[in-house]
Amino acid sequence: MSGTEYFEILNEDGSLTGILKERSLVHRDGDLHGASHIWVICREGEKLWILLQKRSEEKDSYPGCFDVSAAGHLDPGESFLDGALRELGEELGLNAKPAELIYFQQKKIDQLECFHGTQFHNRELISSFIYEMKEKKENFCFQREEISEVLWTEAGELRKRLTDGSMKHCIDETEYAHLCTLVLSKSVASFTAM
Repeated sequence: MSGTEYFEILNEDGSLTGILKERSLVHRDGDLHGASHIWVICREGEKLWILLQKRSEEKDSYPGCFDVSAAGHLDPGESFLDGALRELGEELGLNAKPAELIYFQQKKIDQLECFHGTQFHNRELISSFIYEMKEKKENFCFQREEISEVLWTEAGELRKRLTDGSMKHCIDETEYAHLCTLVLSKSVASFTAM
């Protein structure tokens, strides 16, 4: 399987099927598969900062768009938490421990788009996590083939830019609103096994 990326197809309830399928075929056929989103945050006094990544122009979906801090599809047999930890390391060079990630939601999406002249049917079950940094790190070892830049944005400013259209993005605004509500109300619970 070297050189080609394979996803494990999920049942509608999110359980593993054991069926592996090549990435482009999964997105062609709209097969349900798993992904993890990780929101890297930092609090400075009353301000909440969110780290965003700008997707490479070479990405097969949403090229050149700002996105969550780190995100990625699950490897076959991988849990959502393990996928989140792996993506943080691969995309941003952050080596987090399982207890440092806070799970806050799971959602299913079904999107039909066209990128680079090809239909892209994305059916994903996504688990979202928060990773809080004590200070805003500026130098990230990010994965150049995946990400063209990273950017810290103040939470209120980001909300404004998402709604006024001044930022090209692929961020789910309801996911972002949920993140802010939880973090700003300090009601985020510790991760529990899924």
